[in-house]
Amino acid sequence: MAADKSETILIVEDDPGLARLQRRRLERHGFSIVVAGNYEEAIEHVKTRPIDLVLLDFQLPGGRTGLDVQAKLAELGYDLPVVVVTGQHDEATVIRALRAGVRDFVTKSAEYLDYLVDVVERVLRQVRMERQLDKSQALLSGVVGSTIDAILTLDADGRITLFNAAAERMFGRPAEAALGERIERFVVDADRFGDAGAAIDRADAGAQPRWEAIGRRADGTEFPLEASISAGVAGGQQFQTLVLRDLTGQKRLEATLDEAEQRLRQRQKLEAVGSLAGGIAHEFNNLLQAILGYTNYAMRGLEETDSRHRDLAQVLKAGQRAATLTRQLLTFSRRHELRRTTVTLKHAIAEFAAMVHPLLNEDIALTATCDEGISIHVDAGDFQQALLNLAINARDAMPRGGRLAIMCEPIELSEIDCSQQAGLTPGRYASIAVSDTGEGIPEDVRDRIFEPFFTTKEVGRGTGLGLPMVHGMVTQHQGVINVYSEVGKGTTFRIYLPLAEAGAAEASDYSATVEVPRGTETILLAEDEPMVRELAARILGEAGYRVRCAVDGEDALRQYLEYADDVSLVMIDVVMPKMGGVPLYHRLKALGMNLPVVFCTGHAPNVSEAEVIAEQHFPLVQKPYASVPLLQTIRRALDDAKRAAVPESQPALLWAEALVANAPAEVS
Repeated sequence: MAADKSETILIVEDDPGLARLQRRRLERHGFSIVVAGNYEEAIEHVKTRPIDLVLLDFQLPGGRTGLDVQAKLAELGYDLPVVVVTGQHDEATVIRALRAGVRDFVTKSAEYLDYLVDVVERVLRQVRMERQLDKSQALLSGVVGSTIDAILTLDADGRITLFNAAAERMFGRPAEAALGERIERFVVDADRFGDAGAAIDRADAGAQPRWEAIGRRADGTEFPLEASISAGVAGGQQFQTLVLRDLTGQKRLEATLDEAEQRLRQRQKLEAVGSLAGGIAHEFNNLLQAILGYTNYAMRGLEETDSRHRDLAQVLKAGQRAATLTRQLLTFSRRHELRRTTVTLKHAIAEFAAMVHPLLNEDIALTATCDEGISIHVDAGDFQQALLNLAINARDAMPRGGRLAIMCEPIELSEIDCSQQAGLTPGRYASIAVSDTGEGIPEDVRDRIFEPFFTTKEVGRGTGLGLPMVHGMVTQHQGVINVYSEVGKGTTFRIYLPLAEAGAAEASDYSATVEVPRGTETILLAEDEPMVRELAARILGEAGYRVRCAVDGEDALRQYLEYADDVSLVMIDVVMPKMGGVPLYHRLKALGMNLPVVFCTGHAPNVSEAEVIAEQHFPLVQKPYASVPLLQTIRRALDDAKRAAVPESQPALLWAEALVANAPAEVS
């Protein structure tokens, strides 16, 4: 094998003839040669040029030996391979030289030049391999030291022989303290690490030994980790290599994702049930419209002392209770039309505490605290009903007494806060907490508490609509409700609602007393429910209006085309077969209709319907409606349309028409 011509050999020989012979033989094989005749020259050559190998004569001038050169080079920090050429070959000299780090010996004999080149090439080859191995080990050490995974090696007895920097960080122990320790001190379920031979057998069988385990830090805390194992044999000794990854962050992320998925499933389930509940409530409202309306009519001609009047009053009372339940269903399903006002929480909570106190048992202590200056923009009735439902639930959870606390405070939610809670956006919120010291909610029940009709109370003690109504109210107001509960210790419901914008109108309890408005215009009434249609026509007719009834949207379109010149207002049910209320409006508008429109519905319209109604500022009457509010809405819509149509120069004419329209009807 030809030598690398870049390799330089320093010959240290005081005999010029021998030095020349060695030089010629080595140069013939491609080596670069530098010759030194004594100790000092040898050291100087090493200092001034790169040397790859030193060929040393054992005996040097001045009582020096080749070992002195070797020692000085080591002292100066030069790690050079040394081959000693000597005429002495006694055992003591060889031992001294090997201990000093000499790589090989060449005995000066008649034929030593013949194998000198082989010795030099073998030593240089060995050095190159060692240096390559050092580089590989340094690279491996860098990789092992910089990886985020803990890497450990175990001997056949399960004791640690390698403990990288990541392992030090993971377990909170320095490598010095870990080396020689058994793996059981660091991994709780370490029995799978015990048999290197078994690990080798599994690897030979194609198995991928990877599993989750529990790690134990120096402070005793435990954490989840993933372990993988490989095994081998080195120097006749079995060993195992463990790669351990801390799963704390991953488990936390998985828990967050699982919680988010669970919330999504719960939300989808509630939306599905809410859609069903909303549809049922819509039909109930149509029925209740007829029940309440006709009951009122039946009571008109009866004296209060009449037993029939008392019977009908009970029917009316039951119908109103049914209307309340239906309203709760609509609130849960978020299909209830909101009447938002700005509510000052300190005032509202104080009023609520005074109202709810008589409903609590004597052994329940009530406290209510609220920071100053917190306002929310909500439907005041829905908000009070939600608080009442939570308070009643808390009362029922404390049959042996306890504490009920209501606490309100402002809170700023960041993007990080909102990322952990679906349904919220960053901003300022009111945090409203209702806490009790009752029995708590079992974990297996907690996921179902917002489902309609689900209740853990005895038969007859609950409808299962209280908490669903609260959930619906909060969601419809762009808020979120969370529940925290521990069995035997109590429950806290925490509601987050957006704070009201500055300048929003305050709620008012003022209600003016007005006379029942009347009119003589013609109204096109589109209502698919026969009982509701007949009742509405009767209310309008008794107020002086002429009514044309349509059984659905298509029928209303036909009647408008036939009687367009006679119609002054269109009263439309939002939900009808064949053609709904909003599509009917679009068809009428395309025909050039420019009449006032009043929509009626048993629940809140969907998003697209609500947008059209809001953009056009059309009145929306909720079922079941009473006659007076309906007539007020009809009259207001007609008068607003007339004011918009009459020029400013004709106010007297408008005033006269209004007087005629509201004149009392003759009694026949």
